Amino acid sequence: MSASAKLNRAPSELTLFDKDGTERKFQMRALNDRTLTELDEWLRSKFLAMTRKSLRDDPEVTEHEYRAEMSIAQERAPTITFMHGIGPKMIATVDGMTQLLFLSIRENHPKMTVEKLRKLMFSQANIAATRKKFAQLNNRKLEKSDVDTGQGGPAAGKKQSQQPSQQLRQKRLQKKKHRQQKLKGKKGKFTKP
Repeated sequence: MSASAKLNRAPSELTLFDKDGTERKFQMRALNDRTLTELDEWLRSKFLAMTRKSLRDDPEVTEHEYRAEMSIAQERAPTITFMHGIGPKMIATVDGMTQLLFLSIRENHPKMTVEKLRKLMFSQANIAATRKKFAQLNNRKLEKSDVDTGQGGPAAGKKQSQQPSQQLRQKRLQKKKHRQQKLKGKKGKFTKP
């Protein structure tokens, strides 16, 4: 690692607060290629898990529809990164910010767990502080309002697509309406396929 790369990855202190107001200090580092890859892989895995859960939780989804939707999700997953696709929106969640923080402090806090950090991410002030420090360390531009209000993700201000579960739900509703219209033309009552 070159001297400038070492300098750019120098740890910087991040102060967060527990639910009871106890101060927690962490040494946060900029993400490197390896940790960025891990973050992107986590996003893809989370996207597929969310899609799978959404489909399984809907009793009206047939086995054929399940396979078709999962196939589409598997094709789409490789395009998701923390800066593109629905990645920034996923990072803006409690789980996303927890994963981002975990990867940024893991090197200096090897005993810290994702579960412990997740409890800290239910505070808007902690999310805003984490975003601000992430932006400073990773040379990312962040809107002032995003830091103040805790809104948006690392790529705040960019237009985002809908959550995958919302898109799938809308598609299934459209398919259901289409099936109902087709069956209305046939004699007899509509029954579930």
